[in-house]
Amino acid sequence: MASYHILRLFSFCFLLFSSASSIERSTSDPSRCNAINSFLPGKVFFQGDGGYNASDESYFFAEARLRPACIVTPTSATDVATTIQVLGGNEQGSSAPLFAIRGGGLLPNIAAANIDGGVTIDLSAMNLTIVNEDKTIASIGSGARWGNVYRTLDAFTLGIVGARIATAGVGGYFVGGGLSFFSPQKGFGCDNLANIEIVLATGEIVNANASSNADLFTALKGGSNNFGVVTRYDVQVFPQGLYWGGAIEYPPSTIVQQLEAFATFKDPRNFDPYAEVELSFFFSGQSYTVANNMFYTLPIVNASALQPFSDIQPQTLNTMRISNTSDFAEEIVAFQPSNPQGFFATTVFRTSLPLIQRIFSLWNDTTPLLQNVTGLLYNLDLQSVPTFIPGNSLGLENAAANGSNHTGSLTICLLSNYWADTADSPTMIFVTQNLLTQMKDAAKEQGLDERWEYLNYASEFQHPIESYGAASQANMRAVSKKYDPNCVFQKQVPGGFKLFTHI
Repeated sequence: MASYHILRLFSFCFLLFSSASSIERSTSDPSRCNAINSFLPGKVFFQGDGGYNASDESYFFAEARLRPACIVTPTSATDVATTIQVLGGNEQGSSAPLFAIRGGGLLPNIAAANIDGGVTIDLSAMNLTIVNEDKTIASIGSGARWGNVYRTLDAFTLGIVGARIATAGVGGYFVGGGLSFFSPQKGFGCDNLANIEIVLATGEIVNANASSNADLFTALKGGSNNFGVVTRYDVQVFPQGLYWGGAIEYPPSTIVQQLEAFATFKDPRNFDPYAEVELSFFFSGQSYTVANNMFYTLPIVNASALQPFSDIQPQTLNTMRISNTSDFAEEIVAFQPSNPQGFFATTVFRTSLPLIQRIFSLWNDTTPLLQNVTGLLYNLDLQSVPTFIPGNSLGLENAAANGSNHTGSLTICLLSNYWADTADSPTMIFVTQNLLTQMKDAAKEQGLDERWEYLNYASEFQHPIESYGAASQANMRAVSKKYDPNCVFQKQVPGGFKLFTHI
């Protein structure tokens, strides 16, 4: 009977989604924008307005700069509720207006945070960070960026499990999981949430936490934009002083040593909850660079867990130092390209030296195909899956059971690619898709493959929510039916990874 109920729910929302067509359908009816403007004067911008252009041009990736009919800039949860009430209504099918929800707008997936012809809800004005009196919780507007959050918390000598790049937005970070300098010790960002304020499809403003709307609270921790518009996160914070971190760059002659060091670091017997490493290989079209972003979240210089990397010579750049989270997150921004075309894709596998050597070899074999791509920055990045903490929807229970609470030797492989000319986009996407398939096959051949995909790194052609497993999907679909019975966030918010689009 339970399986029959889930099947009915799945079919119901799939039919609603199908009736709304796909992401290509746009709704340019200005009446919705005019209606919202009548309720929120001065907070709705139309094409040609200065505020419209400022919002649209502030997306990190060029392809995210779409042309919505209007951009709504709420300053409170009540403003968001008003907007959703106008957009949600009671309509079904193709007349229902499409909209997008923008937090920081950092991801490259088209329409994940913007939309052509519809309405974009830009939360960037909702950006306050308020620390409670006993300094245990930070309440953060979902439009905030992490650089501002860190500057506020550093002044209190507090830490938080947040993004490692200052320009990343808070909004999408938590509902996708959230990787952090502190993840080896404290898990995903979403594991550190105490409460979520969210506007539902009805326009109702509710709080979701361990004791109120607990099913929604769990679903949101990995469930992306499928349940409503999050307006505030209440996040656990902790005492955190200065710590050791930075970046080291090396010539390609060190590649063999780098792969050996990473395999040693990922051995579960060497796990150190204060050590975090991102091993990156960059190809610019003509030359290679190897880099490590490394952090040890205690004020210990050259901690032993990171010495396999810090001892590698020669080094062409070394910024390792004792500093704070604001400084480290701002430094990472400096290494990012400006105004790029972009494409992310990801996979996860269990680490062994032969496998990561094979992964690197496969990536390296593709570089000759991209030598003529304008403005190329072609990246292979290896990093750890965070410590496993129960209570989210990410579906890592099985992976953790096979290893330990730090998910054994699981490695996230990120392919992050940037280029300048849209004429090169088909080549970049084709090469990356094929490479990802080869990497997955290599892991499977060695018996080290994992089904799981990290949502915040996943490409549009990937299915991270499906990778969470059947139990997690069933729970999230049931939550969607309960809190959004008309499937507003399935059929009217086409961007992102949906619960009911794949049968």
